[in-house]
Amino acid sequence: MKKNILSMAALLMASAAVFTACSSDDNITGEQPANPTGKYTMTINASKGGDATTRALSLGRNDADTKNVLNATWDANEEVLVYQGGSKIGTLYSAASATNETTLTGTLDSAPDAGQDLTLYFHTNATPSYAGQDGTLATIASTYDFCAPATITAGSFTVSGSTVSTISSASFGANQQAIVKFSLTDKTTTSAISATQLVVNDGTTDYTITPASATSEIYVALPGFSGQTVTLTATAGGKTYSYEKTGVSFTNGQYYEIGVKMSPIISLSGRTYLDEELVIADGYIVTGYAVSFSCKVAVADGATVTLRDVENDNGILDPSSACPGIRCIGDATIILEGNNTVKGSGMYAGIYVPEGKTLTIRGTGSLTVTGGSGGAGIGGNSEGTCGSIVISGGTITATGGSHGAGIGLGYSSGYEFGDITISGGTVTATGCDEAPGIGGPYAFFQNITITNGVTKVTVNKGSYSTYSIGTSESDDMEYCGAITIGGTVYLNEGSFENGGDSYLQTSPLVYQP
Repeated sequence: MKKNILSMAALLMASAAVFTACSSDDNITGEQPANPTGKYTMTINASKGGDATTRALSLGRNDADTKNVLNATWDANEEVLVYQGGSKIGTLYSAASATNETTLTGTLDSAPDAGQDLTLYFHTNATPSYAGQDGTLATIASTYDFCAPATITAGSFTVSGSTVSTISSASFGANQQAIVKFSLTDKTTTSAISATQLVVNDGTTDYTITPASATSEIYVALPGFSGQTVTLTATAGGKTYSYEKTGVSFTNGQYYEIGVKMSPIISLSGRTYLDEELVIADGYIVTGYAVSFSCKVAVADGATVTLRDVENDNGILDPSSACPGIRCIGDATIILEGNNTVKGSGMYAGIYVPEGKTLTIRGTGSLTVTGGSGGAGIGGNSEGTCGSIVISGGTITATGGSHGAGIGLGYSSGYEFGDITISGGTVTATGCDEAPGIGGPYAFFQNITITNGVTKVTVNKGSYSTYSIGTSESDDMEYCGAITIGGTVYLNEGSFENGGDSYLQTSPLVYQP
């Protein structure tokens, strides 16, 4: 090996001698350029402050608070892009740090102009994207924790040889997202929901989170917003769950832990006539269109259920299919969302309320409900009593079937019904034949009270003298409770009965107390 090295040295000396002999007039000094690689090394201190403010995030305790907070730390080799004049000129990388301060070191592809600002971005200068999240804090820390860029002003850095020196630090600005931990539970069972997907809608955008494995705790990065309606939809084990809340605000740079009690959804889509009723338990959401001719639906005693874009049309193929559109087994609350259509069939009400029980209807959606041939829109079946009805919200159009009230009794003679109270929403009630819009034909009632909202009461008059609100004939009123009007009531095609006094109407009237 040594011999070979010596031989090579001799050959090089001979070559040098030949070159010198041929170039006796040249004076080559062997100088090298000041920056032979064309790269420039840059090192700068960097920091971010506050909760959830760096891309490396870990849960911990704040000494001044017992709640979980996100500690601001730095992972090794976090990418920071360096731009000048709108062009990327290099990339810096962070050193691992257990605090919100670190040192960024990297190379620039060209010498920065000392007369222009430098702008530093976390891994992208594009509009932040929050698509593709997997629900883990680690992924948010590495990919979705964006912040406002840092600016290194002209005059605060110099270029000497291949080194860029700075006399200031990089202070990154406010975060561009909040981080939320959702803990999901089933509202009906209080057990955890092991979700395989969660969709968060902030009123304008869907954010779909797909965990690698089913989990009830999901972390989500969301751009901040104020006063929005937030809807969560979770998928777990073939079931779908929903949750909605209005007036929600998330502030960028903040961390939130939220327990969410989600309602399971039952879809009527694809269901046909059922020999047994589909009984909806407390906390459930009902949605979908019941195809074919009938789907028997009941609300469990004491349950609160939500109707969301339901269409339950109980048409008649044979007499055995006749039933209410929805039957309340006992006390019930129905919350309206979206647009809903419910129809009774045969001699049944659109929504049946049993004697001595109370149905409460509220919400922001709409309901179009129609009774069968002898049933009320909302209230009683033909030849039977019904309970009390309370309406506090929604847009409701209730129409009785033949001889049935819009809200109250179906076709009857001498039957009774409970209180009817309207305290909000927009209600249009239409009776058929001798039935009033609100009340009952030849019936006795406790009290009818309208305290708020807009109520439009109409009657399709036949050959009978019929009141718009109350009962069919004034002689029956002495056995009935009071009618109290405190909202705005439009009366069409009939008369208004209040305490035995009849107000005949030959044209529409707006009654404003």
